[in-house]
Amino acid sequence: RGSATITRSRIEFEDLRGDAGNWAIAGASGRLYAREPMALEANAAWSLMSGHEIAGVLRAVGDFDRLQVDARIAAPGLAEARLELTDVSGDLRWHGETEIQALGLAQWIDPAPFGPLHGKLSMQGDRASYAATGVMHGDGLPDSGVHVDGKARYADLLVTLDQLTLSVPGATTVQLQGTMTVAVQPAWDMDAR
Repeated sequence: RGSATITRSRIEFEDLRGDAGNWAIAGASGRLYAREPMALEANAAWSLMSGHEIAGVLRAVGDFDRLQVDARIAAPGLAEARLELTDVSGDLRWHGETEIQALGLAQWIDPAPFGPLHGKLSMQGDRASYAATGVMHGDGLPDSGVHVDGKARYADLLVTLDQLTLSVPGATTVQLQGTMTVAVQPAWDMDAR
């Protein structure tokens, strides 16, 4: 649903809404420019998963060869992400930085062993696979934080962790592999060393 004004060179849209079950867009507004490659300027509220468990707002500017996205995440925690997407209409690739300001684990693990978490992650991926590296801090963690290095895939509400390494230099390293079913109450099947 929404409304648009169409001219020879652009489409201006406002209050655009869509719900595909596992993702939704609400109140999107912006412009789509008819050129090669197609260009876009847009602002939107968005959510992922059928219960809208992951949600926020974003601003996207660029074209379908290179699109800059600034996103603010409001659920399940507070974070800001700055991503660059390339080849949006073809072999999509993306990379960027995420600053997590507050992520409480008590929504999944009660009582939470530590947290809330905060930190910065460098991220990259494509339509189905993702990688992240960085350092996370939080109550109950060492002052130096925990180094995170992980690779995962996603399909049909199943996250497959190919490798997730959590380490405190000179102290402890934990390596995890397994799956997580995406739901309000996730189901985990993990192996750890």
